[in-house]
Amino acid sequence: MSDQPGSDDTTGGTQPPTSPPPPPGSAPAGLPVPPPYGAPPAPGASPAYGAPPVPEPGAPAYGAPPAPGASPAYGAPPAPGQGSGYGPPPVPGATPGAQYGSPQYGAPVAAGSKTETTAILGLVFAFLFWPAGLVLSIVGLSKSKKNGTSGTGLAIAGLVLSILFGIVSVISTILLIAAARTTTGALDDASRQLSSAIASAQATDAPAQTPDAGQIAAFGDGFKFEDGVQVEVSQPTAFTPSATAYTGSGQFTTYVRFDVTVTNNSTKPFTPMLMTFAATSGGAAAEDIYDMDANITGMGPDGDVLPGGTVTFAVAYAVKDPADLQLDVSTGFDYDTVYFTSSGS
Repeated sequence: MSDQPGSDDTTGGTQPPTSPPPPPGSAPAGLPVPPPYGAPPAPGASPAYGAPPVPEPGAPAYGAPPAPGASPAYGAPPAPGQGSGYGPPPVPGATPGAQYGSPQYGAPVAAGSKTETTAILGLVFAFLFWPAGLVLSIVGLSKSKKNGTSGTGLAIAGLVLSILFGIVSVISTILLIAAARTTTGALDDASRQLSSAIASAQATDAPAQTPDAGQIAAFGDGFKFEDGVQVEVSQPTAFTPSATAYTGSGQFTTYVRFDVTVTNNSTKPFTPMLMTFAATSGGAAAEDIYDMDANITGMGPDGDVLPGGTVTFAVAYAVKDPADLQLDVSTGFDYDTVYFTSSGS
């Protein structure tokens, strides 16, 4: 066994001497030596892992305030007097997010956004019933201006339409009244012409008849039929028609009246409404007068006259000559015509 250093008792040979270990923090042989921790890297070199980034030439250091007018770096605190860069600060007491869009649920509506109800109703009623539309539109216009609500345009539209429909309605009513009056006048003329034609026909037929002597009677006298029915015609008297009376075509302006009395001495009821009358004057047909105010209808009254009863009614005519009159009385289907004259012959 050798006592020399480096000897190997096992193999019996010697080993080369080993190099001492490098000091802590030094790089192995052949590799670049890194700069000490915290030291700035060389120009153009990448910073070591975990080391702060190298600022660009002219750029402020991290955490330093930006130059006047420049935007702060991302994540950097804003400069004094500048906002955060993310919008205006929230209003104290306001709901978060209210400053970015529409008002929040339940928030009060801004003035002027509400439409006045009466203005809407005024526009609707302008088409349905223009007087109501006119009133509602005026009220809606007044409320819109007073309360600051919207709806002024609707109220003005309803007001204009109501006035237009009102004018059209008034004009239509006037035209309808004029048309009705024209139609009524035409009907009255036709009725007068028909009545005149009937009277002329009756007067023309009357002279053609040759009555028996027993069928002619004088005014003021009565004529009695075989069954006991008696007819009496009074003397003609002057008659003044009322303002609403129909006096014929206007050809004659002298008016006379006859009072007719029927006495039923028969055994059966008598119907005076079945009696008809025709008058002549001066050789011309007289024209019937219808005067409801005087209860003159040109015929006998409605209802039957019972046996033993009496009824009196009047007839009137527009005549040519009141001194020359003849009244033909047809008492009914079962009776002959009786001719009443001034002389009774």
